[in-house]
Amino acid sequence: MAGNIDRYVPRSPQPRRSRSPSRFDPYAHHPPGVLSLQGPKSGAIDRYVPAPGNLATNAIMFDPHKLDYQVAFNYFSDWYHQEHPGEPGASRKEEVRQKYEDYKEELVARLARGFVSSHKNDEWFKERYVAGEKEGVKEKIMEFRKGAWKRWQVLFENGGFDGIDRESGNNAVKQEPGVEPGEEVEEVNRVEDDGLKPVLLIKTISPTVSRKQLEELAANNLPNFQFVSLSDPNPLKKFHRIGFILLSPTDPNDPTSEPALVDDSTVELLNGKSIHDDTHGDFMCHVGIHNGPPNARTRKVLNEAMSMPENLKREAELVEKCIVKLEAELRCDENDMESFEGWEMIREKVEEWGQGEREKREGSEEEGEEGAEGEVELKIMKKTIDLGVEYLRRVFSFCIYCVSSSDSIHELTRKCPGGHTRRPTPSSDYIPDGRTLNWTRAWQDKLELFVNPPQPDDDDYRERLKKVGGKPVDEAVEEEIQKSMKQEDERKYRCKVAGCTKLFKGEEFWRKHLDKKHSEWLLVLGNEAALVNSYVLDPCRVHPPKVEQNAQGGFTTVAGGRGNFPMLPMGGFGGPGTAFQPPPNFGFQPGFFPGHHVGGDKYIPGHPNGGPGGAGLPLDPRARDGNGVGAMRRRDSRMPPGTILPVGGPPGRERFNPYGASRRIDRGDRGDRERERERRDREMRDMTRPGTGSVGGRSGSTGGATGPEAELAVLGRSVKSYMDLDAAGEGKGGKVVEELDY
Repeated sequence: MAGNIDRYVPRSPQPRRSRSPSRFDPYAHHPPGVLSLQGPKSGAIDRYVPAPGNLATNAIMFDPHKLDYQVAFNYFSDWYHQEHPGEPGASRKEEVRQKYEDYKEELVARLARGFVSSHKNDEWFKERYVAGEKEGVKEKIMEFRKGAWKRWQVLFENGGFDGIDRESGNNAVKQEPGVEPGEEVEEVNRVEDDGLKPVLLIKTISPTVSRKQLEELAANNLPNFQFVSLSDPNPLKKFHRIGFILLSPTDPNDPTSEPALVDDSTVELLNGKSIHDDTHGDFMCHVGIHNGPPNARTRKVLNEAMSMPENLKREAELVEKCIVKLEAELRCDENDMESFEGWEMIREKVEEWGQGEREKREGSEEEGEEGAEGEVELKIMKKTIDLGVEYLRRVFSFCIYCVSSSDSIHELTRKCPGGHTRRPTPSSDYIPDGRTLNWTRAWQDKLELFVNPPQPDDDDYRERLKKVGGKPVDEAVEEEIQKSMKQEDERKYRCKVAGCTKLFKGEEFWRKHLDKKHSEWLLVLGNEAALVNSYVLDPCRVHPPKVEQNAQGGFTTVAGGRGNFPMLPMGGFGGPGTAFQPPPNFGFQPGFFPGHHVGGDKYIPGHPNGGPGGAGLPLDPRARDGNGVGAMRRRDSRMPPGTILPVGGPPGRERFNPYGASRRIDRGDRGDRERERERRDREMRDMTRPGTGSVGGRSGSTGGATGPEAELAVLGRSVKSYMDLDAAGEGKGGKVVEELDY
């Protein structure tokens, strides 16, 4: 085949699809279904060749309990059947399903403990959950909300909300494919938010900067400073926050008075100022002007099941519970003479409006008409919900449908610009699908957790706490101290707390030792357990980026597709850190593991095959300077050094974008690129010439294969070149062009 283009040439009238002919097995013979631990034969192509039998049955599956993300039920079921063989049947399916539910509860608890342990020293976390600090922050927020309540009271008494109607009516709904129920949007008219006036914006706030530091900085530089409104930390931006600096009204005695205007001169008073920190370094404020969302008139449309009479009744109850809970927090100051009874004002207004609706209906009702009274009562219930939802948004910056609480209306309108609208009541024969029912049920459960969190005196306290990832403090502490004791004999108990090795004759003496010598350690355990419970009982809490397994075996986050995928910790090949390691001298064939490719693992930091001499895995015999060649070389050779490949997904979908920004940088001279291509072409042609002394003409390759072995070594590979392959003989500039042999 010397002198011919390197390509696959069929050897029979009926060409096979496989690129590895069954007549030649480059690996040692082994029983069917068992992967050989020996390397490839000398002179053979380093490519995975499937053995007789079905190797898919022996695919390596990692224990879901050791992963930091939730796997799909199908994956868990396959792993469970692999680890616990048994007879199939209805009881077996129920057993697997129950184990999967237990696994999800254990995962939620484990992730919550890890999240709290990682962020318990962040300022935003202490301001929300640490006793002694969260009370002071909450008091400042309540003081700001009192001013919002007085403003709402004036507008309400003057009829500013009499015409509010959150039902979508005949407005067109924009439905996008794959949108969750309740996420569709619609253009509707609504009562304009007065909180959309321009305000000062701190563009990014480090987790090490506290609210108190920002308040001191603003008070020292702004003469009319009133309040700092901070956003939720963004998990996708290293848990940084943004902040809104709100100024005092021009007339403190007028609740409807507007604050002073914000312009460039106001920005200059705060922009570039620094907060000194000896531990973490100084923090500089970058300040701009926030003008509110550009499309505040767009609202999300709730699913149709939310408009069913039984769900509307449940919704009205939850609205009332939310308002009662939040108004009680406003009345915590005994010195405040204001009663803050907004809910009573709403009920009186709705009852007055409902009486007029009943009179209208009685005057227009025809003889024998059915359902007239029920329609009026349904309209009254909707009016109550509409006014209550708007009250929660304007005064408490709380969206009942997002179950999201904010410091101010500025932050709320950034997260939920236009609120939500309700669809018309469906017909009596409407049956919601399972997806809609699950969304509605999950929303009701989450809101119930907000208005009625579990209390230690409740009978179902432990069950409700465990469901969200918590555990009673005493039980959590007991579980941890049991890990710090080793029973060596029937009456020998050794303490293992913080390097302690004392031996005791009984458990009671060991426990006395704990109370006496390790009381501080016990206190730390109790505080951490209480922190975890405070975190998981907050339905508005910040979650870490959620990683889920899709049906194709890949993983995605809630922030988007694979482009925003946070890399999983890689300690071995094909799986998470320390989950699985290959045996020593294992002849690893990357083609066996979906999502990996020849030489590609060298881009994974810390991987055993991460470079020359990497422990655990042999080097690719075809590699030169860390770059493999062959049928799959176009994937990893296009990637710049240091590129990390995403894990999961079907094989062949990991190709790096060759036209991205990094590809356009430092591309060099066009002539250099042409010379490089010609060099690669010459080397590929030399691999088929007899007497070269190596496979592929590479120093360091095994053996001096010629003839059939040399042909098989390059079988199926193609040369990608910019040479004029349609020409024959001599090309431009006297350059020899290979002739195609079809």
